[in-house]
Amino acid sequence: MEAGVHLPQIDIGGEGLTATRLLRVVQQARICGFVAMSANDHFRFPRPWLDGLAALSLVAPHTGGMELTTSVALPLLRGPLPLASALVALAQLSNGRVVAGVGPGSSRADYDLAGVEFEDRWKRFDRSVRRRTARHRR
Repeated sequence: MEAGVHLPQIDIGGEGLTATRLLRVVQQARICGFVAMSANDHFRFPRPWLDGLAALSLVAPHTGGMELTTSVALPLLRGPLPLASALVALAQLSNGRVVAGVGPGSSRADYDLAGVEFEDRWKRFDRSVRRRTARHRR
């Protein structure tokens, strides 16, 4: 069985939101033999939160051969093109080790902040994925 580790994007134990903390987690994950490092995507959270793509970009050079994964990146809120551009850049900088998980998300607070109707998220996400997938098949 292979397993990955989720980056600590919130401060739980009073350690702060620092690069040192993220890099310490990566170092321990490598020592323990984990094969992937992942991060979430939120814009609003009840506590201070580190952006997932920024956190993955910071740790990428220190992860060895680990995959860099987004547990659920939010194309509807980030915009499909800016998200794709950021993921391609991360893949380029990490020698292709990115596994992008995308979805509509589950946080009403993120949608409220972006001014997008939460109840329509699945319909809009499905339409967006179908349309872009169909274009890439040509």
